[in-house]
Amino acid sequence: MGEAGFDNPIASYLGRLIKEQLQSPNFVAGVSGWRIARDGTAEFLDLIARGSLDVGGIPGVWIGPRDDPDFPPELFAESALYEAAIVFYSTAAEYQYLAIRSFGAGGSMECGHVEAGTVYKAFSVKLSVGVIPDLAGITNFAENRYVNDSVVNFDSANADLQFASVSASRGLKDHVFSAVNGAAIGGETADQTTTATFDWQAGRAYEIKFGGLAFGSVANQMLVNLRATNVAGTLWRQFRFTLPAGGPAAVECNSSGFVRRLLASGDLVNTPVCLSLTASAGTVTRAGGGTFPRWVKVYDIGAYGDYPDAFSI
Repeated sequence: MGEAGFDNPIASYLGRLIKEQLQSPNFVAGVSGWRIARDGTAEFLDLIARGSLDVGGIPGVWIGPRDDPDFPPELFAESALYEAAIVFYSTAAEYQYLAIRSFGAGGSMECGHVEAGTVYKAFSVKLSVGVIPDLAGITNFAENRYVNDSVVNFDSANADLQFASVSASRGLKDHVFSAVNGAAIGGETADQTTTATFDWQAGRAYEIKFGGLAFGSVANQMLVNLRATNVAGTLWRQFRFTLPAGGPAAVECNSSGFVRRLLASGDLVNTPVCLSLTASAGTVTRAGGGTFPRWVKVYDIGAYGDYPDAFSI
């Protein structure tokens, strides 16, 4: 006699299933109950695998927790916080992965790929926070750029990553500031320069802002020049300020200029902004202090086509 609720006992020989299938009394395919068929198919409402799970129906897929012996050693060594992973193997030495990095509100999921033992992170999704791009070290994704902690490109036709139609590329890209006075300048001389490794992304528009106090040794006009790389570089924008005579009275010298990089031009890499000064007479000085630093900032402001009058660099 079988268990209560079952009409027939399990018929077996040496542990082998002889019946065509086993199923619960309430089994309805796709609706309720469970079934284990002799041909190897089965259906359950929920399934708990206490170890790893090899999914044969999807070639090369492995799912498992950190304590499973088949957990990829490269991911195991990458972070002690990786609790579990889903792995999609191309070859035994190359695969894509989704790793669960700790659990709870502070946890995250990280995606990337592994080649010959090296882990390349693509991005992280922080729970309750949002998408935090992290493309450091990527080498094999088309036209990726990792510029000042922001992803600005995935391929040449789509110049940025967007969420809800808002560009993730937008915002502050680079800045330099100083809390001390610059040099007293007569002929054109560099005053401040942004990061030497700064890249200007093809297909993007930028606003270059600068600010601070300035004074002149005599009644003076000060030219502020925004150039590519250094004082010998291409002049992108120029501004003129009138300064009082003799100092030390200083005036605010703040402004901004717009530039863009055409999509067809490709990226302009390792090209900082050089802010240089030129005095019409005597010398001019940009002042800096703890509460009034002199500074230069670069912002990504959107697609280049939205700023047709911006200076093309």
